[in-house]
Amino acid sequence: MSCVRKENTQVNCLTKFENLRDINFVKELKENYISLLSSSYGPKSSLKLIRNSAGSDFLTSSSSTLLEQLSFSNPCFKFINALISAQNKTYGVNGLFTGLICSSLLLRALTLEVELSHRVIREASEYIQSALLKKLQKDLPQISFKVNIDKLDEVLCSVRSLITSKSYYIFSSKEIEHICIKIVEAFLKTLPIEGYDDFGQVNILDIEGIPAMQSKTFDGFLIRVYDSSLEDINRHIKSFSCNDIKLAIFTVPLSPEVPKTTLIEQNSNMSIKFAYISDIFKNLSDMLHKRNVKLILCQMFIHDCLKFDLEKNGFLVLDRLGTLLTDSLIKSTGCSPISSLSDVDCNFDSHIGVASALKAVTFNDKLYVNFLPKDPVQDVSLILPAVNNHVFKYLKECVNTGVFVLRELIKDPVVVPGAGCFEAFITMTLLQMRTENLTKIADIYHTTQSSINMIFCEYIETFLYLSMLPTNGNRRSSQDFFIDDESFHLWKVVSANPNCKSFTQPVTEIRDVCSCGGILKSQLSAEPHFYSILDIKNYCRSKSENPELDKFKINFLPIKGKKNFVLKIQGNSIVDPFAAKLNSIRLAFDGFSELFRLGLLVYDT
Repeated sequence: MSCVRKENTQVNCLTKFENLRDINFVKELKENYISLLSSSYGPKSSLKLIRNSAGSDFLTSSSSTLLEQLSFSNPCFKFINALISAQNKTYGVNGLFTGLICSSLLLRALTLEVELSHRVIREASEYIQSALLKKLQKDLPQISFKVNIDKLDEVLCSVRSLITSKSYYIFSSKEIEHICIKIVEAFLKTLPIEGYDDFGQVNILDIEGIPAMQSKTFDGFLIRVYDSSLEDINRHIKSFSCNDIKLAIFTVPLSPEVPKTTLIEQNSNMSIKFAYISDIFKNLSDMLHKRNVKLILCQMFIHDCLKFDLEKNGFLVLDRLGTLLTDSLIKSTGCSPISSLSDVDCNFDSHIGVASALKAVTFNDKLYVNFLPKDPVQDVSLILPAVNNHVFKYLKECVNTGVFVLRELIKDPVVVPGAGCFEAFITMTLLQMRTENLTKIADIYHTTQSSINMIFCEYIETFLYLSMLPTNGNRRSSQDFFIDDESFHLWKVVSANPNCKSFTQPVTEIRDVCSCGGILKSQLSAEPHFYSILDIKNYCRSKSENPELDKFKINFLPIKGKKNFVLKIQGNSIVDPFAAKLNSIRLAFDGFSELFRLGLLVYDT
């Protein structure tokens, strides 16, 4: 690495130049960045103590929180982070999966350049990537399942798979199941009604002190009431005789300062300020009365004197709504918020919204107003336990992602096995592709079969490692994992045998169901073969000039000649949306190809 200082009339900026193939970069990529991503992946991910740039310490196991709180100066890592964010923004899931594939392939390709030319690695990789993506789409019936949105158990399975894919041990399995049911309930309530295309909104509230089993959904929105009693709220609501309750939403604090030029006696400070505020808002209050507005909502706070004056004049006043709830109410009511008191005279009617009903609700000794919009779009509020900020952020992320994924499944209901089985299927598919295409690819790119085999093995080992992460975490042990030669799913032995050195495992020692729960051992033939991941990994690492390609006596028959396995959602099956998974792999391949072409990283510090 070299540094050069650029002189500027205002600042001195240190620009760094770093070779992508420098040993220090490769070491940082392997030991820091990939280690960070892999230790945050799946239900076995570990908690991390983070100290951010502001000096705050907090524990987290969330990958999104890590990427938000940690600053990466290296542009290569920033690029991969952008891929992760793009995947999550588009599909809601598999962002970390994208980052792990991209960074792992980059590390392996950079390491492989010691033995092979850059051109051979790049061109052979592009061929393998294209062939694999086509084969996955072609062989989709072999590995996929269509979710029926009308069946609750299948919808619940999709949400449960999402929540259990994250690491959090504060909730029991019974509590997780209850939260999953509430997420599905919130999703179903937001489905568009006949004649409308838009989904409703899910407004998430946190309440301290409630157990997870008391998580609950409410139609419409819940607005917290801070300084009024249940009797006062009910009295206001009872006075609203009409069905359509008109409202105005403010996004500015209604608490003006008394001008410094105003002389105020100490003993009459409150009365003078009250008179000043009442005078400022008199015109606004008159306009609200003329249009029969009954409800005033404010994103920020309203001065006590003004609130008292407005309530005395018959308005129901609710303030301190916060940004998210205010934005949801604006979207739901369709009214334009009042963001400046000086502009309301122009077109005040556009600032008027309508609610169909209001109701006072108490939950866990806290008072709320249940707001039901006039628009027939189905909105819902979901109350979740808030043990601490980290737990609530985790649950909120699960809810938003779960609802997003379920809405995507309406468009494309195809799912694939989770818990490493899909990655195991890709591993065996790559082994099959290598056996069938080794000579052809070597002839196309004018290189040896051994070179192409080495490149194939890097891809095989990448997906092999990813197949174990969900169930094995970041541990290196892989002797108790096997892949069958018929369904290409991942299996674990009943009890790991540290002295087991056999290439295949007896059927009797394999668990009755695969890792994802979608294939039963009874669905396999009478004599299936189970191949040790440890042996597959060791074979991939052997890069001899004449590899024994027949060592793997795997049933490499065409898919159409194999037994047709039907993936079943049963019990605690774990699945992933196929569209999201495929896009994640495609995005990772594109990102790797772009980064591998780089020669020099240039960035300012």
